[in-house]
Amino acid sequence: MAESVLEPVSLARRIKYRVLRGVHRLMTVCSYEGVGAGIDPELDESVRLNEQSLIIAPSLVSGAGLGLFADRDYEVGEVVCTYIGMQLTLLQMLRTRDWTYLMDCGKDRRGRRIHIDARHQPRSKAAHVNHHFDRSKVNIVCDERPDERKTLLLASRRILRGEEIYMDYGVKYWHVVASPPARNPAPAAELAGHCREVDKPGPARGAARQAQRV
Repeated sequence: MAESVLEPVSLARRIKYRVLRGVHRLMTVCSYEGVGAGIDPELDESVRLNEQSLIIAPSLVSGAGLGLFADRDYEVGEVVCTYIGMQLTLLQMLRTRDWTYLMDCGKDRRGRRIHIDARHQPRSKAAHVNHHFDRSKVNIVCDERPDERKTLLLASRRILRGEEIYMDYGVKYWHVVASPPARNPAPAAELAGHCREVDKPGPARGAARQAQRV
């Protein structure tokens, strides 16, 4: 029998996640397809200039689609890339059908929860960072900056040129947005990481993305 790759969560959290999924399904009956508050052009340009040392290429994880790779060394604590996107209100977020590239940046000074959606084209390279189930492979931590409408992705250890960039999407992502792959009978190489289905070839789109998000 297939076994989940995730650590078990409490009953209370499972109920919370189930309620959130139900609310999302209900709200998307009248879905929101707008672009929110847009992106600050200066922030957008700054982020893209700082991403020049990163390369989007086929992931090292079998069947994972595209991934993000370092084209130089990064030291611990250094900003590797920045997650930016369209700023959505809570209502817009709940009415957005596709949460694939949605990130919860936390609450700003006014107590408003900030959600950014990186579905816009061309996407910032940070949107191509994949999850890895092997925690020893994870080399990124998130530094949320809600007042600046962005999240910094920092090197959690020294990253060498040629390494793929991985992060932990968080338990909520796998219970609300996507379903984790099973341990068996899938090959171990395919279990190691996970790429958002929108980056995979072919017409099918599976579950989507959110990185400890929503």
